[in-house]
Amino acid sequence: MKHSGILRILAVALTLALLILAIPATPALAQAITLSPASGMVGTWVYVYGTGFTAQNGQTLYIFFDYTYVAPTTVVSGGTFTAYFTVPTVTAGIHVVTVQHTTTTYTPANQIGSPAYFTVMARQITMSPTSGYVGDQITVYGTGFTGGSTVTVSFDGTVKVTTTATTYGTFSAVFTVPESCYGIHTVTAQDGSGYYATASFTTYSKVTVSPATAAVGDKITVSGTGFAASQSVTIYFDDETAGSATTNSLGTFTSTTFTVPASYWGSHTIRAQDASGYYAAVTFSTKQSTTLSPTSGPVGTKVTITGNGFNANTTITITFDDAAVTTATAAVTTDSKGSFSTSFNIPASSGGTHQVKASDGTNTDTRTFTVSASSSVSPTSGYVGTKVTVNGSGFYANVSVSILFDNVLVKSILTDAKGSFSTSFEVPARGAGTYKIRATDGANIKDTDFTVLTSATISPVTSTASPGYVGTLVTVNGIGFMPNRTLTITYDGQQVATGIVGSDGSFSVTFNAPASGKGAHTVTANDGTNSIPLTFVMEATPPPVPGLLKPESGTKAKALAVFDWAAVTDPSNVTYTLQIATDAEFTKIVLEKKLLTQSEYTLTKDEKLESVSKKTPYYWRVKAIDGASNESNWSSAGSFYVGFIFSQQTLIYIIIGIGAVILVLLAFWVGTRRAARLV
Repeated sequence: MKHSGILRILAVALTLALLILAIPATPALAQAITLSPASGMVGTWVYVYGTGFTAQNGQTLYIFFDYTYVAPTTVVSGGTFTAYFTVPTVTAGIHVVTVQHTTTTYTPANQIGSPAYFTVMARQITMSPTSGYVGDQITVYGTGFTGGSTVTVSFDGTVKVTTTATTYGTFSAVFTVPESCYGIHTVTAQDGSGYYATASFTTYSKVTVSPATAAVGDKITVSGTGFAASQSVTIYFDDETAGSATTNSLGTFTSTTFTVPASYWGSHTIRAQDASGYYAAVTFSTKQSTTLSPTSGPVGTKVTITGNGFNANTTITITFDDAAVTTATAAVTTDSKGSFSTSFNIPASSGGTHQVKASDGTNTDTRTFTVSASSSVSPTSGYVGTKVTVNGSGFYANVSVSILFDNVLVKSILTDAKGSFSTSFEVPARGAGTYKIRATDGANIKDTDFTVLTSATISPVTSTASPGYVGTLVTVNGIGFMPNRTLTITYDGQQVATGIVGSDGSFSVTFNAPASGKGAHTVTANDGTNSIPLTFVMEATPPPVPGLLKPESGTKAKALAVFDWAAVTDPSNVTYTLQIATDAEFTKIVLEKKLLTQSEYTLTKDEKLESVSKKTPYYWRVKAIDGASNESNWSSAGSFYVGFIFSQQTLIYIIIGIGAVILVLLAFWVGTRRAARLV
């Protein structure tokens, strides 16, 4: 390949010799041209100076580079001229520059004066630019390469682009600067003949952020190229550490994310610096932003508004639909980093979206707050006929709002210009339970619970200290029961009365307290849906102890004895229990009669007592029991006997009687014998 280059140089030299022989013989110094510069690459600007061309004063001459016309010129007074041209695309070596007249077509016979020579330099590349960043577009220009051959352009030995040299050995190619560490790198262009040329490219550190503008709290991504290989990189936000990364073997780090710190509105510097001290910075803009918490709710909702990215140390104005609101703090001012936080209550306003603005006078951020309809009732429970007040806000402005109780319209009211209203109604007849009070303007619906109460009372009100009695007239009154239902009153589970609930849910039923034990008893009013228990306290005072009247103690009584005792009284009425025993301890009871309603008792034939002696009498006692099962103590025991007393006199009488009977029987027997004999 080197021999072919030498041959080309010899061919050029031979051509120049022939051109010289063809030049007319003229004085050497009469007509001459000089070049500046006399060597360079293809495309070099060359100035041509001519002297001694007096004969051509005012004539136009033509300058040729080898056989190619490159520029015109005009001879001025004194026989001189100037012109310039750019070196055309030719091969490396020595080329002749001549001046001709008459025509722009090369004709050796038209040549004037002596030629000049320009040397085209071989195998050289230049770049534009010669320094920059990863990702930049670089244009490489080459001259002196083998004409028509394939040229590869490499960056640090890695092929980046391939092109073809022109016939004259020139080329132009574009490539993108690849990932590369900070510093100088070698760009090489090599043709198919093995000839090559090199140039240097300097890679600088570069950092990019995405996005370039964001609000405090937003996530941004930082990437960097052109740093030292495999080193830690610190990310700074206005000289405060914001994050870190590590470069790869080519000095690149990617997608390092950090949160924009609290910072005032405007430009800030994000800088990345590696452990070797290489760094790059980029401008980042913080924009104003606010947040609301919550972002929706009814009128009166407490909203916290937090702002960032505003001007530092500046008063902030908060508005709701462009009207200033009263904030929790008298004055809202940003801190040195443009941040603030305060709260306010949503003012009366119609339902829907509204604008909340925060402004420092220069920067304004707008957020949307959605006002929802709300309603309240007072009271939230009561009886049929109770007056209920309904207040509403956040409805549409100047529209009719319907108030429904249990889906039945009870009132209509117009909202004001801010979507608020207040009205009242009386609770219609309903049974006990929870019902919906609905307020609706056709689009907004708000339901509130109202509890219709059941209430029942009992009269008289009894207690241990003030009890009731058997037979007491008891009245049970109620309200809030199911209209027109049959009402049942039970006493300890046993039905004692019934009634009908009125259309307004009320009732009144009476009954007499039945016989029942002392203490508390449950009286229940039940309409089949509602059931309310009440308490009736039965008295616990026992009746007085009955006094025994007859038989008097120690006296004789008939076998069908009659017993009498002093009657006692009790509010709950009384019955008596009578006991007769053969012992004073009443362990051997021969007769017991309960639930006696009279204060006396006569034994029946079936209850006839056997005769006993006075020494072994009968004993008897009585106690009283009232309707509440309260028992008196037993009376003192009385004694009595039934039959004869076997004294000595009585025995004599018995013997005489027996003797008389024997005599009668003997007389009867004797008479019977005599009669038999006579027959």
